[in-house]
Amino acid sequence: MSDVGPLETSQVSRAKWMAGHFADIEARYKASRDSRHNSRSADIPSSGAPADHHYANEADYFRLMEIGRLLDRDDIIGGAIVTRFVDNVVQGGYTVDPDTGSDAVNGLLSDLWESYTSDASQCDAAGEHDFTELTSLLVRHTVVDGDVLHRPLRDGAIETIEAHRLKTPGGMTIAERESIVHGVRLDESRRRVSYWVCKDEISPHRFVPRTEAVELPARDAAGHAAVWHSRFPKRYTQTRGVTAFAPVAPGCIMHDDIQFAKLVQQQASSVYAFIRERMLGAEVPEIADEYGVRQVADACRAGEFRSIKDISPGMVYTTYPGEVVRPWSSNVPNPTFFDHAKQIQQLVSVNLGVPLIMLLLDGSETNFSGWRGVMEQAKLGFGRWQRWLRDRWYRRVYQWKVRQWSTPGFPLAIPPLVSARSRGIDIFAHTWTLPTWPYIEPLTDASADLLESRNALRPMRMIQKARGRDWDSVHQWIVEDNAKLIRRAIAESQAIKKETGVDVDWQVLAMLPLPEGIQMAIQPQMNEGNSNGKTQATTKRTD
Repeated sequence: MSDVGPLETSQVSRAKWMAGHFADIEARYKASRDSRHNSRSADIPSSGAPADHHYANEADYFRLMEIGRLLDRDDIIGGAIVTRFVDNVVQGGYTVDPDTGSDAVNGLLSDLWESYTSDASQCDAAGEHDFTELTSLLVRHTVVDGDVLHRPLRDGAIETIEAHRLKTPGGMTIAERESIVHGVRLDESRRRVSYWVCKDEISPHRFVPRTEAVELPARDAAGHAAVWHSRFPKRYTQTRGVTAFAPVAPGCIMHDDIQFAKLVQQQASSVYAFIRERMLGAEVPEIADEYGVRQVADACRAGEFRSIKDISPGMVYTTYPGEVVRPWSSNVPNPTFFDHAKQIQQLVSVNLGVPLIMLLLDGSETNFSGWRGVMEQAKLGFGRWQRWLRDRWYRRVYQWKVRQWSTPGFPLAIPPLVSARSRGIDIFAHTWTLPTWPYIEPLTDASADLLESRNALRPMRMIQKARGRDWDSVHQWIVEDNAKLIRRAIAESQAIKKETGVDVDWQVLAMLPLPEGIQMAIQPQMNEGNSNGKTQATTKRTD
């Protein structure tokens, strides 16, 4: 007789069954299973792979880059999307605010930076673009090509190296190429060691030679970056950048095909089109050189097509005897054309973070609230790119230039900055004011800023910075402008009194804006026995 009860027997059997069928009952995500809705792609490794694996084929990688360039320069919407994106990220450029603790040093650094960034001969190695234009090209190259290199030169200029020149040189062994990803040499921790840059071919009829390449160290002897590699990766293990057109290239091509097909349809509908029907047995002239030869029309063979060539608007087509002529016109534009074209435009623009209403510069698709809501969401993406650009470009260039200006014995050194650095002044301390967007509803937005300031919800420094302005510069300009106005008003008031004997208050001439709730009243004061007196302005609170 067994000592195991019925309950224990059931539990043992269940445990044995689960052990034998565990592989069949484990839960998996549906996305990991192959089905008719989720077909397996040959590009998806089952064991996982770093980001560089997905563009390991060099020919495919550079072909994808050229596809992005093609869409930027030759597509009906591709280039427009990138232009809107660059305009919103860069705008008029970023403003530096040196914060060294010394007003004299701050002013000198601001003047030097303004002189450098506005002069193409100083900042561009080719001498063609000022700093804001270089910045716009950097963002455009990063979006369209995937990445771009810049090299700071000893003479203070910046050399631009386009992405197609950064590639692994030929003639290397497999062991030598293992640590290089399309021209970027990495160490064990994926830190950049050097960049292989091919020679730039000036002739437009030649390609970049792979054999003539130089290796540029990623950092100089002091540990500062000697090559600035700008890219916007989506994964930590992504060494090179990928064009933003990668997921939307098919959509751009489909949109171009739809536009072309609709153009052909429009052209066909602009002329008279005729469908000829021949009666069986009718005598029609033979299309031949022999005069008077005739034939009898018969049925067309299956699959046979006939076309009328050289059709133009206003033409008169003489038919053969026995033919029936019927006019025909296509439905242009087709009702589904606009919806389909709009859908593709939306899919392309949303992948680059550009709203459709911004791409088309057309706000008729929505109302004011819709426009504002869409723009607020778009600004989040633009702001992320602005912060990336500040850290990866503006701050690097500024610190590099300050080092050149403050290094003793360097050809570009500025003696006051060298002295300030030797005295322990932190000449590298600074902040950036990023460009913002104008008030969408000026009166309401300005009133909100005023409400926050009066109720101490935010300091004026933060309010001005949120609007893309520097508070130190703003209040300095306000005081200077008001002081100039007051001096001029006082001088003119004295001149009027000297000329006419009438004492006019300078406030009447200045007409400075008064705070809310304050009113100004102009009251003439009459002298005894003389109508010429003093005009005095007084103020009073109305609340």
